[in-house]
Amino acid sequence: LARILDTAVTYDALNVANLASMELVCRRRQLLAEAHSQNPAAPSYMGAEHFLGQTYKAGGGIVTPVLAEHVAKRLQQQSQIWKEKRKAEENRKFPKKPGPPNAKAPPGGKGGGGATA
Repeated sequence: LARILDTAVTYDALNVANLASMELVCRRRQLLAEAHSQNPAAPSYMGAEHFLGQTYKAGGGIVTPVLAEHVAKRLQQQSQIWKEKRKAEENRKFPKKPGPPNAKAPPGGKGGGGATA
C-alpha cells in the first residue's frame, strides 16, 4: 500500500489529498497498522468497517488519534447493542417467574416488633 501511494505521488504526480480512492488506501494502511499493533502474530481486524467508513478523518501519523477514537466509540456502541440483544434473548428463553404482588411476612412471625396481646 505504501508503494501504491509513493507511485501515485512521485511517478503519476497525483494530488492524492483530493482523491477518495487514495484515502481508502491510507485508511486500509492505518487499519493494518492498528491490527498488528497489539499482537503481530495474531492481528485483529475488529472494527475494520469503521476504519474504512465514508467519513473523512484528517490526521497526521499512520493511525490518527481521531480515527482510533471514532473506531473505539463505534465498537462500544456495537457492543452495547449486542449485549442488549443477548439479554433480550436470554429473557425470552428463560423468563423470570412472577412472585406474589405484595409478599409480606405473616402476622405473629419472628419480626421482632409486632404487637403483644
